[in-house]
Amino acid sequence: MVLLKVNGVELEIEEGKHVFCEGPQQGDSHWCQWENLPPELQKRFSRLSKGLAKTIEKFKAELHEPFAAVSVQYSEGASDTPELIQDAHIFTDGACRGNPGPGGWGVVIKQGDTVRERSGAEADTTNNRMELTAAIEGLKALSMASKVILTTDSAYLKSGITVWIETWKKNGWITSNRKPVLNKDLWEELDAQNQRHEVKWKWVKGHAGHSENEKADAVANTAIERLLSGNARLSAAV
Repeated sequence: MVLLKVNGVELEIEEGKHVFCEGPQQGDSHWCQWENLPPELQKRFSRLSKGLAKTIEKFKAELHEPFAAVSVQYSEGASDTPELIQDAHIFTDGACRGNPGPGGWGVVIKQGDTVRERSGAEADTTNNRMELTAAIEGLKALSMASKVILTTDSAYLKSGITVWIETWKKNGWITSNRKPVLNKDLWEELDAQNQRHEVKWKWVKGHAGHSENEKADAVANTAIERLLSGNARLSAAV
C-alpha cells in the first residue's frame, strides 16, 4: 500500500489499481478506480511512481506484509522527486574481547510493529570501530531516507558525529593535536549515512538496564561467539 499526499488530499494506491481518496473533511472518503481520478492527479502520481517503484519493491522484499506503507509528501512547485520518510528507532552497540581483538557489532531496528536485528564480527578490531560499524550498518539497513532516532552507549560515537566531525573535515581529517583522525574510513562512511537520513543521536549509559541497548549488546556478543566458533556471518533477523 502506498500513501500519496497531494495538496492535503491523501491517496492510498494499492497495486496501482484502486485508490482510496481521503479528503480534508471527516467522512469525505471513498474508494475509486484509477481511471476515475482527475487527470492532474493521474499525471502527478505517474511522475512520482517512477521514483517510488524501486523503493516499494525493496519494502515488499524486506517485510512480511504484502505491501509497505510509504509516506510521500508533494506540494506545488516541489521537485518531481518525492521526499520519502519512514520513522525508525535504531539501537546500536559494539563489543570487543580485548582491545584490539575479536569484536562484534549489534543493531536493533524498530519501525512501527516491526523489529529487526543485525550483527557482524571481525577477527581483529577495536571497540570503537565496532561502535562505528554498528551505527553505519543500522543506517544502511534503511532502504529510504528516514527520520531516525539512533541510541548508543558510546560517547565517542555520539560526540564524534555530532561535534567533532565538522572540524575534522575542515582540517583535512587532522585532530587538534595535529594527528590523523583514527578510524577515518568509518567516520567518512558514517558521515555519508548521517547526511542521507535525518538522525537524532541519543546517548544512554551502557549496562544500566536500557532494554534495547542491552539487546544490541547481546546481539554483538553473540556475533563474537559465532566468530570464535568458526561460524561468523552477517546476520539479519526480522
